[in-house]
Amino acid sequence: PELVTVDSIGSSYLGKDIHAMKITTQSSNKNDKGKVLITSGVHAREYAPPELVMRYATKLAESYDIDAEINWILEHTEIHLVFYVNPDGRDVAEKNPELYWRKNVNPGSKQ
Repeated sequence: PELVTVDSIGSSYLGKDIHAMKITTQSSNKNDKGKVLITSGVHAREYAPPELVMRYATKLAESYDIDAEINWILEHTEIHLVFYVNPDGRDVAEKNPELYWRKNVNPGSKQ
């Protein structure tokens, strides 16, 4: 079944799309399902958390119809995942590792 959808939920300060992935089963009454939001990539230099969230998404999607516990989770819950909350900061951190960049690029934020 279709378990995964990806939508843009807005844009960063520099205009990069911020995407959210939803993993759940189709349900006739979506109001009956619990909702979970997992975000990562908040701090620019945190490279591992987005990878871990992606692995979790992969496990959920690939294990449906195989693992009874994952079936139950997805039949009763909407899992919402945002891999990079701060794509601008991540871009700066990757291109300029000597800066030890941690924040976003909004001029109003303090580095």
